[in-house]
Amino acid sequence: SSWSFYQLRKFIEYKAAIAGVPVVLVHPKNTSRTCPVCGHVAKENRPSRDQFCCRACGYAAPADNVAAENIRRAAVNQPNAAAN
Repeated sequence: SSWSFYQLRKFIEYKAAIAGVPVVLVHPKNTSRTCPVCGHVAKENRPSRDQFCCRACGYAAPADNVAAENIRRAAVNQPNAAAN
């Protein structure tokens, strides 16, 4: 909990390189405000810190799960993701 994000990133990159696992960087902006079903982005999609409920399509899930799915999709869809 005392590590900076930079330190954590460098540690993950180091360990991933040893294991031969590629690391793909994804910008976190709006990852927990974007609906993984319809793509609607709104601050109002997060009625609380822990909850996500899309105002456009009604999809609801824990906010952390929504962010993780959006990050996964962004990483998979990045051009040359395996080269990073």
